[in-house]
Amino acid sequence: VVKSLMNQSPEIGAFSKRQSKRTKKVFEKNGQVITVSEGQFIQDAIDMAESGDTVLVRPGIYHETLAMDISGLTLLGLEEDGRRPILDGKTILSDGMVGSGSDLEIRKFAVRNYTANGLMINGATNVTFRDLYLYNTGLYGVYPVECVGVTIERCEVTQVRDAGIYVGQSKDIIVRDCIAYGNVAGIEIENSVNALVENNEIYNNTAGILVFLLPNNPSKISLNCKVVNNIVYDNNHENFADEGAIVGLVPSGTGILVMAADEVEVARNEIRGNKTSGIGMVGLDIVFGEGSAYDVDPLPDK
Repeated sequence: VVKSLMNQSPEIGAFSKRQSKRTKKVFEKNGQVITVSEGQFIQDAIDMAESGDTVLVRPGIYHETLAMDISGLTLLGLEEDGRRPILDGKTILSDGMVGSGSDLEIRKFAVRNYTANGLMINGATNVTFRDLYLYNTGLYGVYPVECVGVTIERCEVTQVRDAGIYVGQSKDIIVRDCIAYGNVAGIEIENSVNALVENNEIYNNTAGILVFLLPNNPSKISLNCKVVNNIVYDNNHENFADEGAIVGLVPSGTGILVMAADEVEVARNEIRGNKTSGIGMVGLDIVFGEGSAYDVDPLPDK
């Protein structure tokens, strides 16, 4: 039997709302908008927010991990003179954000220097990531898992050692108008249903776009993923995944790879300069070996 594949951050199992002992500063609140300025903590504003509120964050550098367990919240970065707010883990903090809140939107932030993940949401409905820049955020950049209704638009992700944009065990997904480069995988859709991956520019990763069905995960299917109108080129970066990671087995020079997923459409993409393969389709045995026992169908259909 194939060993369990631990895809989620270890923090998610022990996720709980942070209890702050510091003295909280007074925030400016106008109606349903709470404004945060540099020198304040974004988390303190989130803690006082109610469903339907917007937390508006002025430009500056914020060294914190955000816990987002409230639903109906918008986290919006304010751009001023070309500057935007930056979440910076200083290569010490684990995640830029962890949470489970539904009807959540995060926009116009830069996220950098975290050791595990950039923005991680688990078990939520209707989550939107838009106009984000993520750099050196550990295993994943944008990382929704077990969610329904995921929109990822106009995000740029680089220097991530697994997948820059990863959506796993989720349903009803859009990944659109994003840029991913310098990662092990640019975009990965794993064990998910009804995904549209379109109009993205994916280059200089080890692999461009992955659509996978892997065993021993909560979702046992990968179904109806459309990969259309993307530019996928020069994905020849060396593979720098962690030892033991499945993505570490993907050869450098891979453009688009479908593994065991069903009803995948790959159409109208510009694919060039990927030295191993432009488009590939494989079963699970190529990774786990013939004779392995699976809890999923190991071969791709349609």
